[in-house]
Amino acid sequence: MSLPDSVSGRTSLSIVYRLTEELDQAASLEEMFEAAMSAVVEAAAVDRASLLLLDSADRMRFVASRGLSREYRRAADGHSPWPANERNPQPVYVRDVRDNEELAAFREVFAAEGIRALAFLPLTRSGRLLGKFMLYANQPTDWDDEELALARNIARQVAFAVDRTRSEQELRSTLAQIDALAGNVPLGLLFETDDGTVEMANVEFSRIFSLSPPRELAGQACREVLQLAADQFLEPERVTDEVQVRREQRVPAPKYAIHLKDGRIIEQTYVPIDEPGALGHLWTYEDVTERLHLERQLHHVQKMESLGAFAAGIAHDFNNLLQSMLTSASLLRPELKPGGAGDELLSHLIQVAREASEVSSRLVTFGQGQPGTTALIDLDESLSASMGFFERLMGTGIDLQYRCDTPDAHVNADAQIQQVVMNLLGNARDATPDGGSISIRVLRTEDSPTGSGVPQIVVSVRDSGEGMSEAVRARVFEPFFSTKVAGRGTGLGLASSYGIIRRFGGTMTVDSTPGAGSEFRVYLPQCERPLDREQAAAPTPDRAAGTARVLLADDEPDVLRVVALALRARGYEVQEAGGGPEALDWMERADPPFDILVTDATMAHVDGHALARRASARRPRVPVILMSGLPDQTERPPGQAEYLQKPFLPDELIARIESVLRDPL
Repeated sequence: MSLPDSVSGRTSLSIVYRLTEELDQAASLEEMFEAAMSAVVEAAAVDRASLLLLDSADRMRFVASRGLSREYRRAADGHSPWPANERNPQPVYVRDVRDNEELAAFREVFAAEGIRALAFLPLTRSGRLLGKFMLYANQPTDWDDEELALARNIARQVAFAVDRTRSEQELRSTLAQIDALAGNVPLGLLFETDDGTVEMANVEFSRIFSLSPPRELAGQACREVLQLAADQFLEPERVTDEVQVRREQRVPAPKYAIHLKDGRIIEQTYVPIDEPGALGHLWTYEDVTERLHLERQLHHVQKMESLGAFAAGIAHDFNNLLQSMLTSASLLRPELKPGGAGDELLSHLIQVAREASEVSSRLVTFGQGQPGTTALIDLDESLSASMGFFERLMGTGIDLQYRCDTPDAHVNADAQIQQVVMNLLGNARDATPDGGSISIRVLRTEDSPTGSGVPQIVVSVRDSGEGMSEAVRARVFEPFFSTKVAGRGTGLGLASSYGIIRRFGGTMTVDSTPGAGSEFRVYLPQCERPLDREQAAAPTPDRAAGTARVLLADDEPDVLRVVALALRARGYEVQEAGGGPEALDWMERADPPFDILVTDATMAHVDGHALARRASARRPRVPVILMSGLPDQTERPPGQAEYLQKPFLPDELIARIESVLRDPL
């Protein structure tokens, strides 16, 4: 087949020029395909042609056609004379499809369509196959490559345009993905070109520093943008110096903390970009304020757990010493003249030992940070006893006063009430950095902020300090809210104190005026006054002495010796065991068996709980008394067992022994 005489050299140039303009102005691949079809049909002087491109699965798919039925396109879709990975494929010409064995499967399709000759013109770019042009003739045709030079030239133009358009689409898609990632990543991003211009910023960067939208920042001088952000820095010069050093050194930098005036902490990192065509500096910014708050909270919890374990160990050993002291003092009392100076000093010694035990109990409760067992306590008595500690907490320059305006300040609480007061005093001290006055007052009121109608005992902590604004006062009990500078608190003190008071059935309020100090008021429901100590004292044991055999186990030799002396002085038969293994041995070979097991709860190797379980297995009804040196023992005792808190007086132990022997659990 020859090109018609009318297609002169000038006409060929006109077709190529027009196609070039149309391809350049095409807004989509579809418009390009239509322009290409028009050009190739005119250049090859054929009525029918098609354009196919490789899809993502490397199959030839029709994207444009002229003069072909739908049935033909469906049947021929996917066919290609070249493998998809063939380099530099060459045109294929078929003079007569009836003589071509490779196309035998399509003869019926060709016959139905009236096709006798075919020309396959590959679309390639850099030797890579992109697709093909198909030319169709109704009669057998001697295709001549030289005569189809114009069609092949059109194929090259189309291949170039398709490849360029696809690359642009992929680039736009990639840029859209990058924009989407940059817009949603929880990091502020700022890319600065090597000449100091902002190439890209994201929404998070603008949000962190309250700057203009990213599109308005692009193109500005990076120094000017960072200067706008630096107005919010606590130390702007230090930050800008850091940025300048990183620019000059062009080495990745570790995280650098920027402290803002509003209390937030922003971590800055730097990465130099040295890729060809993308020289510059990438800065990232992350708001780590909340994360650091959580880390400090975790560190505080871990520290308190360690302190709690340490305090529990001290309390156990301390209570054992107090136990030995109290028991020895009680055994000494019969040797002294009643009412004499020695008897008075001994009573004082016993009272001091009791108070020392309360101090160790408070230490464990505060250190562990866990609620203890609530009980009826006298707030006046508890706070008065702690005033010496509170005064030391305040240090110099603070005038601390205490007053109780009610004779009956009994509430249901535990040692954490002192933790609450200590927290309020600590905040009051921080609010009076230049010194001032702080007062603690206990009073009774019929009015409750909750409207419960129950009389309330109020603990008021008032300071003469700086006071607070209405906005701060409204948020003062929120977790993590703090007006202190970074590193000076977690914002959890008042929130945890509020939670403790709520657990006791009470509430907290605050009144404050800027420049006129603050007053925090703790409200707790008042409870009925307990019986006098004389009335509540344990009854004198009425069981005849010498009728019970006691197995006494404790791995503290001093405690074991003096408690055994006290029991024998009351006529009990006592077998001493210096630890769990020895007690087990005595339990196995005792005949007759012991009437009761009295054991320390915490011992090495075999503790009191294991002994209690073994005793219950041997004699299901045997009573067990577990002496605990740890305050607020809340673990349920095993079997027929109950706890007795150390330190105790001998009469308290004997009363408990007689009680469980008389009325076993």
